[in-house]
Amino acid sequence: MKFHRGFAETPEGQVHFIESASGDAHLPLVMIPQASANEQKRLMAAIGPDRRMIAIELLGMGDSDAYRADNPDMTFFAGATIAALSDVGLEKFDLLGTHQGARAAAEIAILAPDRVRKLILDGVGHMDDAVKSEYADHYLPKIPIDHEGTQIRVAWYYVRDSMLFWPWYKREASRSKHTGLPSAEILHDRVLDVLKSAHTIHKNMHATFAYDTSTQLPKVTAPTLVSDFDNILHLIPNVSQTSRGFYDPDFDSDEDVAALAEIYRNFLDKD
Repeated sequence: MKFHRGFAETPEGQVHFIESASGDAHLPLVMIPQASANEQKRLMAAIGPDRRMIAIELLGMGDSDAYRADNPDMTFFAGATIAALSDVGLEKFDLLGTHQGARAAAEIAILAPDRVRKLILDGVGHMDDAVKSEYADHYLPKIPIDHEGTQIRVAWYYVRDSMLFWPWYKREASRSKHTGLPSAEILHDRVLDVLKSAHTIHKNMHATFAYDTSTQLPKVTAPTLVSDFDNILHLIPNVSQTSRGFYDPDFDSDEDVAALAEIYRNFLDKD
């Protein structure tokens, strides 16, 4: 599958996206990744060429511009993404969000319910206040940028250990993800994405963990498909659940991605 790269204008800066070859058999599918739009390429290819797909980053992530806001919340990111989608001429679409992007996707569906036909949330778990507070404070503090290159070391440890532990800063056997590491090339690419976002990624993460799923998710009216987090099913009015876990572009096999793509196609194409 061939991908095209582009940038959309918003009042806060340019937002980077990648787009698949335009198919017109279905409503366009917008994807909001955890970080870089490139993460969605494997899933886009597996879903297939018969629909237009756009993987669009949040402000402050990947190749998208930094922003001026000191304490942005998820409404800020959702509003900027809505503006970006308007800029590229997308008025009505299906929407898929992954992890951080899933929270933004939920908020987009709340802010613009007339524009989102169906919603897929991959990796939205409901956390209690103590956990949210811990993650907001410790998950990713501001990355120091100095003449000693501390930012390079911090970015490398963050990416590497995120693939080994959850959360990444609790490097204990009981917190192991039992995955090992992906290729050095994948690690390199993910570290570059973090370094590109070094001025803002900590603020994005703070907004992610501060998002109040208990008050916001009940406002979602679009038919919604969620991954295997049982603790949010009661929060979303019109919800169904997949039998598979998260999409992981770094570790999923081709068979895993194909199976997940089939689930998503069936949900999106069902009347």
